[in-house]
Amino acid sequence: MNENESQVDDVQNQDQTDVNNEGAGVHDPNANVDVAALQAEISKLRKEAASYRTKSKELQSQLAQANPTIENATARIAALEQSLADQKRAADLMIAESVASQMGFQNPSLAQSFLGETDFVGGKQSIAERLSAIAKDNPYLLKSARTDASAHDHSTDQNNPNAWLFNLMKK
Repeated sequence: MNENESQVDDVQNQDQTDVNNEGAGVHDPNANVDVAALQAEISKLRKEAASYRTKSKELQSQLAQANPTIENATARIAALEQSLADQKRAADLMIAESVASQMGFQNPSLAQSFLGETDFVGGKQSIAERLSAIAKDNPYLLKSARTDASAHDHSTDQNNPNAWLFNLMKK
């Protein structure tokens, strides 16, 4: 028999011995070396796992300290965004009232109530265009469009047979 065949037979015999001794409590002396190496590896992995647990606890502590800060910052951002929106709305209303006043609306505050949210998107130009359309459709909202009886001076009306009465009332 040559050397290779001898090694193959030894491996086959070892495999058969392992199968026969499985669970029987018989240990191969060569296996002790592997067990010792495995125990060393287990010890090393346990130490590594312990360091990860320690690091995890440290990070959880840092996260617990940072959470209130993050929550406070988030609440502060929301409050500032709301304040900004309120101030922008107030500025838009002042612009609308100013434009309505310049256009001759009798009540600029009332005129701005005719505007919708979309009318403020384009700024002053958009507001002016919308108020102009409102004034065109509702001329009674303007100061120059008087609808009451005193809006017309009847005393100078040539076709009014009661012109003398209006003149008398002026005196």
